[in-house]
Amino acid sequence: MNRMSESVTCSAARVLLDRLMVAKREYFKVYKQASLEEEGFIDRARWAREEVEQGLDALQELFYPSEVERVFNLRQQYESQVRILQENGLLQSEHRSTPSGEIEEVYFIRGIDGNVYPLPSLLQIFQHIAHREELGTVKADQGFKKLVLVPFALPLDSFSKSMSEYLIRKNLPGRKSSFLNLQTPFNMYIFDNEQQQEIANLDQKGKILYYPEEYSFNQNRSHGKSKQSILLDESSRNHWSAGWNILLVEEGDQGIGVRVTPDSADGVVKGEVIPRRNIEGDNSPAQCLQKLKDGGNGQFRHESGMTIEDWIMTFITHGEETEQLLDGHLTLQVLSKSASFLTGAMYIGLVDGASRALVTRCDVVGGRYSFAIQTLNIEGKNFENSTARHVVRV
Repeated sequence: MNRMSESVTCSAARVLLDRLMVAKREYFKVYKQASLEEEGFIDRARWAREEVEQGLDALQELFYPSEVERVFNLRQQYESQVRILQENGLLQSEHRSTPSGEIEEVYFIRGIDGNVYPLPSLLQIFQHIAHREELGTVKADQGFKKLVLVPFALPLDSFSKSMSEYLIRKNLPGRKSSFLNLQTPFNMYIFDNEQQQEIANLDQKGKILYYPEEYSFNQNRSHGKSKQSILLDESSRNHWSAGWNILLVEEGDQGIGVRVTPDSADGVVKGEVIPRRNIEGDNSPAQCLQKLKDGGNGQFRHESGMTIEDWIMTFITHGEETEQLLDGHLTLQVLSKSASFLTGAMYIGLVDGASRALVTRCDVVGGRYSFAIQTLNIEGKNFENSTARHVVRV
């Protein structure tokens, strides 16, 4: 176990032990009263007992990993994701004292709403995957085993800047990398009423709606939500991963990187439990979203479309592991261009209020490669090898 592994494991163990100590003190405090069946103390004793039992189960999971760790290699992936977030300026940290007097490093982000959102722990992710059996069987069998942590609560502007700085670092002189000759910075733009506009602050204006069920001229009919409303809902419910998207995406060959978009229009079939065929090319964004909604006879169950934030973190993860480009890769110095429809979000026109799809795009400008995210007519099919990437949200 390397130093970072020990750090993450020990930090998680300290949190669990603090929980157990609190529960133990509470249990002994109310034990006598509970035995006398005094009102209210039985429930407190029951809570303390459950805390101890859950804490012991969690410690066993931490030090003696189950099938979940074997299938997903979560510990190593989690540590890699924390490093990626730190290196790209997307994660803050501070040192805090625990109830037992220990000092630990706590990771968090400050969201678009000004609130602080802690990074979900490795243990929390372990537990939530373990409690959803279909993730370790059906979806893992279909290839959804690559962990990606997305600081969703951050403004889009933070993602755009981090992406640009990431590409610049990859283009530093002396690097032997397929990223060489990329045009920077990375762009996010929309064409609204034939006018190009920056997309970076549109989430703050509520012009990017997330998780639509369909593309529609009627915003209410699309059932999409603004980032602010999603954060408010998650916070009000004390959701375990509020402010974060914890994703499982399709892994690449031999578990390295992410599955690249196939050069042909034919869907690739993976999975023995429930065979799953990727959505073929030459579909419009509306068709891709409808196929996801229909579920493909169960093969797309538990899946959803990617958001801009999801795609950028997946792009960086893929680049770190493979030194290759996602949705636009080089083979013998020839760029194979492809596009991904980001059906997990849509843009609402500033002028006409119509919904437009979001798509990743790779162009060659003056002999240099340029990546961008732009809007597209919902019925548009003018991208070669265009398809939609799906994710599983833990």
